[in-house]
Amino acid sequence: VGLWCDSLSLHLGFDGERFVPGDKDGVVDDAAAPQPRAIFLINDSSIAMRQYTSLTNRIVKYSQIEQQQQLLAPTNTNDNDVIKLVSLNGNLVKPGIIENYWVESVYRGLTPRAVSTFYHHSCPPKAGRACVGKPGNKKKRCIVDRFEISLANEFRPLEVDAMYPSYMPKEWDATEWTRGESISGFDHWVDGGQFFDYLHQVHDFPFRKVYWPKRRRGYPPKSMCMKLMCSDSGEFRHTFWYSFLASLPFPSAEEYKAFRK
Repeated sequence: VGLWCDSLSLHLGFDGERFVPGDKDGVVDDAAAPQPRAIFLINDSSIAMRQYTSLTNRIVKYSQIEQQQQLLAPTNTNDNDVIKLVSLNGNLVKPGIIENYWVESVYRGLTPRAVSTFYHHSCPPKAGRACVGKPGNKKKRCIVDRFEISLANEFRPLEVDAMYPSYMPKEWDATEWTRGESISGFDHWVDGGQFFDYLHQVHDFPFRKVYWPKRRRGYPPKSMCMKLMCSDSGEFRHTFWYSFLASLPFPSAEEYKAFRK
């Protein structure tokens, strides 16, 4: 979360309310921090299994609508319920109840006006210290509760959406795929269980976690990166990718030790 906040303020010039032009050699540079069309936050614990642009295209469309409304009525802060936050996965069941209404942090898109809400929710110094000192799993639980689950309730219900559900919805009928069995409503996609397989095989779900749960048997679905690097038989494409990977400036052991300190 800290990296996302730093990127917004230091790289894009966001001051908490708007994107401010950068200061270059004492002169305001209007091109240094242009108004972005949309903002995307991607968690580095996920990996793509195929090319996927649906979420990107969707939030860019909402951003265009939002900006058109702003041009027509600059002082109007009510965007006529235009969606501002779209997540890859979410459990948008009961607005106002944090445990049952949240969007996940794997891949999220924000319109420019949504950035202020995200920033004030996740980036103040107090938020950065919210989970400091909590031991073990309590720290992980705190991070999920404070920075992921509670974010959806900062928006109005009509401003939030998700591309895929986090759990098997009651309205979905998977009995043909499961041959008569039902998928548990507690089966979360990230665990790599039956619901993940259903999303991947039936709905062409595009992501998976880098970490593949140990209780799963067999190999995980091949990522887009591995599809580029390996042939259909799984053989590594030595001719190009080996030389490319070898040329990357990996840190030395000394640099890595210094970083750990």
